[in-house]
Amino acid sequence: MTNAKLTEYVIKDGDTLQMIAKEHLKDSTQWIQIALYNNLEYPYIVGVNSDDHAEGFVKVYRESVSTANLFDITIPIGTVVKSIDMNNVERKFITTNAYTLPSNKDLLEIPVVSVGTGRPAESKRFTVTTVENVVPLDLANISGQTIASVMNLEDITIFKNKARATGDVTFYRKTGVVGDIVIPYGTEVETTYNIATKMTVRKYYVSSSTTMGSGSSSINVPIICTEYGAIGNVPPLLINKLSTLEVSSYEVLHIDLLTVGAVQNWTGMTSIGNVMYACIDGHSIWKSIDGVTWVDLVARDKRWSGITAVGDDVYACVLEGDIWKSTNGSAFSVFFASRNTWYGMTAKGVDIYACEISGDIWKSTNGGAFSSLNIGRQNWSGMAANSTAVYACSGSGGVRSIWKSTNGTDFVNLNAQDRNWSCITATDTEVYAGVQGGSIWKSIDGGTSFIDMVSGYQQWSGLSVAAGYLYASVYTGPIFKLIPPTPDGNISTRIAEVKNLSPISNGYVTNVKYVGDVIYIPTTTSTSTTEKSNGTEDVYRTLLKEDLLLSEEGDFSIDLKGDLVSISGVDNLAQTIRDLVKSELGYSLTYHPEYGSLINNFVGDSVDAETMQLVREELIRTIQYDPRVESVTNFSAIFSGGVFIVKVDIIISGSKDLVRLQFKV
Repeated sequence: MTNAKLTEYVIKDGDTLQMIAKEHLKDSTQWIQIALYNNLEYPYIVGVNSDDHAEGFVKVYRESVSTANLFDITIPIGTVVKSIDMNNVERKFITTNAYTLPSNKDLLEIPVVSVGTGRPAESKRFTVTTVENVVPLDLANISGQTIASVMNLEDITIFKNKARATGDVTFYRKTGVVGDIVIPYGTEVETTYNIATKMTVRKYYVSSSTTMGSGSSSINVPIICTEYGAIGNVPPLLINKLSTLEVSSYEVLHIDLLTVGAVQNWTGMTSIGNVMYACIDGHSIWKSIDGVTWVDLVARDKRWSGITAVGDDVYACVLEGDIWKSTNGSAFSVFFASRNTWYGMTAKGVDIYACEISGDIWKSTNGGAFSSLNIGRQNWSGMAANSTAVYACSGSGGVRSIWKSTNGTDFVNLNAQDRNWSCITATDTEVYAGVQGGSIWKSIDGGTSFIDMVSGYQQWSGLSVAAGYLYASVYTGPIFKLIPPTPDGNISTRIAEVKNLSPISNGYVTNVKYVGDVIYIPTTTSTSTTEKSNGTEDVYRTLLKEDLLLSEEGDFSIDLKGDLVSISGVDNLAQTIRDLVKSELGYSLTYHPEYGSLINNFVGDSVDAETMQLVREELIRTIQYDPRVESVTNFSAIFSGGVFIVKVDIIISGSKDLVRLQFKV
């Protein structure tokens, strides 16, 4: 690859990347190369706007005045804060609402807006240092004392190249709490760790003081993330914890996904009373008597894909293998020899059922051999039964639905919303079904209708009810115990409580250049799509493996002699990543639901700063799925001509070498 010769250019008001490319590269279409080299994102260049006010946040700190520490500090509407820059130029900002710093807090973050307009009204971080007319509540006789200081930890700007995620969270009144409930500005709420998205704890605070009237049992409250960017964008039900003391009598409305099983490739679950069994693809079968402690039954090295139990007998099936049985809950032996693509099991009385991917449903009665019911070829993915019916679910690749049999032989399609159903369980009053890469749904009318119970993006692989709680396993994830927020532990109350919760969204960070900034113009650009910074091709061939070369349509490539063409090293890595990005998560590979990306979900969305940030996050997540990728050190994506042009720098696992890839999706 030819190294680029760089030209420095200072951006002028009115410039666009197309204009700069036309002037310096004699080709306006080369603006994409300039954007990629400078890691710029939409809208790339921000000009001067003299009509807007600058906006941002400041933190108000309680000073060490012993008397003031005993009281709330009021920050009235119109409170003035000032910044002084290195040229001794003063700028003023005001609050547009009233806020209170409670007596048990030392700081509070509040929004401010500039008094002036245009670029001169902006202030760099750490320059706001003065606050006026802040007084302690009911203590106006304190004079001549500094009770609060102020500082802006971020720039106060006109153009919002970054934003924090916002949304609503629902608070509900606990039993026994009477009267008005005040939820102050600054009340903090948190998420918990989510294995599917590898999401660590996110913190948010209430952005507007709210009061729940004495006659209300719940209320929606606006919140804002404490961090900028898409990091704060989360689906419903992931915010489930209060972290501030002044509202310790209240709880955030949620279903808590309590992790009770280690991260594994879980494929199925079952229960008899309070005893639960769960199986792992390629590993073993595990047992728990309390839902917390799990014991390995040492059923080793088989692709266990489904499990059920009848009395003391436990049955488990193997993908493309046999059906096994244990009479003591520990040692397993072959019960039915086969090579079927088993993918789920259930039991009703003395009848045992097993279903196949791309096959049929089979039945065994009174411990006899299994025989096909000739239901019809479907991608069956799970089975369940209660005292009155047997259920089966089917996923991608065929009719996506839930099926029901009341006689154990004939199954009726319930026309269950055409979803990629992946697992199912049933009690005598409820049916629960999981969607691969989606939600858990619940029916209280025998499967006639289903309601979204736990929204999210988990790869649900198994469901079971034990001791009054619903347990759910995740492929390449943990086992969750679903805890309802009501004190009586009634699972049936969850649906009404979680039904209307909405996602937290609109957080983004965009890399742009401003008028007056320096931009670098690569006057000589590369024509290759990959480059290596160090190492030899032999090393890369070992680390990055070899595969067959695929065409843009995904077909095998054949040379002039009629032989298949292979690809290795960096080129093989680039091909795999392109295929990963283009493959739809959960649908592309039947036995690897974690393969692929959600990039197709953005088709049809407007190409704005938030969408670009979400695309960026999803592409990085997808690229890091490949075990050969240790980390992504640099990334940019440009949308042009209906496609994303991606440039990414990757550190290879097992080597500290940097590889640069560029491709289109």
